[in-house]
Amino acid sequence: MQLSLDQLVNKGLQLLDDSGDPSAAHRAHERWVRDVNEWLSAAAPNSGVTAEWAAFGSSPFVYGGAYYDEPGAWVSHMVLIRRRLKWMAEHGAIGISARRNQLARRR
Repeated sequence: MQLSLDQLVNKGLQLLDDSGDPSAAHRAHERWVRDVNEWLSAAAPNSGVTAEWAAFGSSPFVYGGAYYDEPGAWVSHMVLIRRRLKWMAEHGAIGISARRNQLARRR
């Protein structure tokens, strides 16, 4: 079952509360990124929004195959989640509908 936009936003907000294990935080972050990507693919296929979403990059806890449990990695993690949540607010259902309309006009 695919999650709704609100459920995905809530999952992102939950990530902001995690300050424990960097390995678990990394996995949760990457799972959330995949879930949002699947929602975007279904909501706006072939629109480019999945590429924009992917351009944010991956969790900052893993670099060069190693986990980093340092304050800087946690700060980067929180900043990245907030940036992604802001993007979701700007590109939510209304933004995606507008993107679809732009694509339809080009055809």
